[in-house]
Amino acid sequence: MLSGLAMEIWNFTREVAVYLLGGFFLAGIVRAFFNERIVRRYLGRPGFRSVFYASVLGVPLPLCSCSVIPTAAALRKGGASRAATSSFLISTPETGVDSIAVSWAMLDPLMTVARPVAALFTALVTGLAELLFNPEECQTAPAATAAPESQNLHIPLLRRLREGLHYSYFVLMADLAWYLFWGLILAGLAAWALPADLVSSLPGGRWSATAIVIAVGIPLYICATSSTPLAAALISKGLSPGLALILLLVGPATNMATLSIVYRLLGLRSVMVYLGGIIFSALACSFALDWLYRRLGIDPFATMGAAAEVMPGWLENICAVALCVLIAYGLYKEKIRPLLRREKTA
Repeated sequence: MLSGLAMEIWNFTREVAVYLLGGFFLAGIVRAFFNERIVRRYLGRPGFRSVFYASVLGVPLPLCSCSVIPTAAALRKGGASRAATSSFLISTPETGVDSIAVSWAMLDPLMTVARPVAALFTALVTGLAELLFNPEECQTAPAATAAPESQNLHIPLLRRLREGLHYSYFVLMADLAWYLFWGLILAGLAAWALPADLVSSLPGGRWSATAIVIAVGIPLYICATSSTPLAAALISKGLSPGLALILLLVGPATNMATLSIVYRLLGLRSVMVYLGGIIFSALACSFALDWLYRRLGIDPFATMGAAAEVMPGWLENICAVALCVLIAYGLYKEKIRPLLRREKTA
């Protein structure tokens, strides 16, 4: 029994490892040229332009649902508008170069494209709703970040690349290790334990499934990358791609930590606008995606994970072992080592 569960978890790990490691490589490249100081420069004044910049610039950034919180707080304190901060808090954790790569491996090309487009749409809609329902006075972002930005541009290229790759594989990976660990376990558990007709057997059909996905996704603390295997497993059990997209949009952007930060930085009204904008946009994108699958005549159960099949088995195994080592290092760095230090000081 447990051997079957372990095999499902290992299969998911093999399928995702090549693309996940490649995604973290791209994340390091993005980090080398594209940091929060550059983002802050464009988000200072209320209005559509700052919302657009925040939404677009947040899409490729390699920040997860946990690491985006201090970055967004710094942006807000640095002069970013409420609407821009909300948009950044949505588009950044909902997608990124690493999660896009994993989507290509575990989902299919249509979902790979739809995911960042839906994240961008959600961020724009929520930011515009913030401008409409919770406007604020015009303010100018501090100019104090100009000097650090200028200095950053003169750092040698190889050093920036080295620091970017070190950040992606040993800092960002460590931040994500706990969530990747449980994401792979939950995906394997779902594939192993859930019945094949799970969704069709629910009373109320699609609407009950939608309510369940939203209710689970809002408090769930999961990053865009680790939610992908779980979404793939649920699709294999009958969940439509549109409903899986709701999980991929709502899960990374809405959790109790993020909502508490939104409340502290932006206020209660912004929390309501934030949740309402995400839920409305996720529902709209969900129905649009399922309609597109039907319109194009694509069978999601046949296309999910097809890209991973082109990789040779030996490469999948090597990358899976490397991924497990990096996850183990991240768990030690973020969970075990702090515990050992506390025990020594006690």
